[in-house]
Amino acid sequence: SQVWIHAIIDDGRVKFDGDSDTSVIKGILALLISLCDDLSVEQIQDLDMDEIFQRLSLDEHLSPNRHVGVYAMFDLMRQKAVEADKHAHAA
Repeated sequence: SQVWIHAIIDDGRVKFDGDSDTSVIKGILALLISLCDDLSVEQIQDLDMDEIFQRLSLDEHLSPNRHVGVYAMFDLMRQKAVEADKHAHAA
C-alpha cells in the first residue's frame, strides 16, 4: 500500500494530513492521525505504540504484515513531525 503523510506546525502543535490507496490503511492512518494530531513533537516522540496497540486490542485484529505497516506509518509520522518542526524554526 502507498501512504502519504504531511505534517505542519501550528502554534507549537503538529497537524497531520494523510491518505492511502487502500481503504484498510486509510482507516488505520485516520486512527493514527486522531491519536497524534494536535500534540507537540515531543509528545509524539514519547508515545508508546505498543501500549496503544494493547489498549485498543489491535494486536488481535491485524495480521503481522499490517502490524509492521502500522509501526512504519507511525515512524513516518514521527519523522514528518520532526521535519515540520525544523522547517517551522528555520522560517
